[in-house]
Amino acid sequence: MSKLAVVQPTDEPASLSPSREKLARRIKERVEAGEALAEAVRQQQRVEKLIPDKTPILNRIAELERSQSEEIERWAIDGTSETPPQLPHALEIEQLKKQLKEAEAIEPGARAAAARMIEEIQACQEDSRRAVEAIHSATDSVIYDHAAQLVEELRELDRQAALKRAALTACAEYFLREGRTRPVGNIASTISREIPQSLELAPQSINQIVGKWAAFSSRLFVDPNAALEL
Repeated sequence: MSKLAVVQPTDEPASLSPSREKLARRIKERVEAGEALAEAVRQQQRVEKLIPDKTPILNRIAELERSQSEEIERWAIDGTSETPPQLPHALEIEQLKKQLKEAEAIEPGARAAAARMIEEIQACQEDSRRAVEAIHSATDSVIYDHAAQLVEELRELDRQAALKRAALTACAEYFLREGRTRPVGNIASTISREIPQSLELAPQSINQIVGKWAAFSSRLFVDPNAALEL
């Protein structure tokens, strides 16, 4: 009694064709390009926050200096004392001007860094664009390979169909010749009539299949293992 060989299951993934392997690499590169772009945007936003906003400081200084100027004006008009009044905001104004000086020192470098980050974002965007184009190209290669496989399968099917049509035609011819010497009925004509002809799909059906190829391309864009569903 013969023993059947038992095939043990394996966890190893099925190997991809060269074109699908290339597509998988391109998809990975696009993901990496997207991550680099997202990081560049985060860094640009961080650098933008380092650019000091001098407007509140300038507005506060102007407000305090205006208040002090009004105080001096009232003292001068009053004329009851020759001693100038103590300026109540002098210390705060001094501190604000110190902050303004620090902000003015930081601003050029921070703005230059922000400009470089914008250039980095633009470079990452260009990398992402090229990565998407590379995926489209790799997807086209996978689709072409799949079409080439269908062509080979169709050639074999056509060869088999031609052989079978020839066999049926020959069978009809056999009965036709036999009918010359003995009664065989209408077998020959029946066989000839029932030999199927090549099918031609309607334009509407072709359009539907075009949509299936488009859907196949969309699935390949994110999954190199996607299959064509006809």
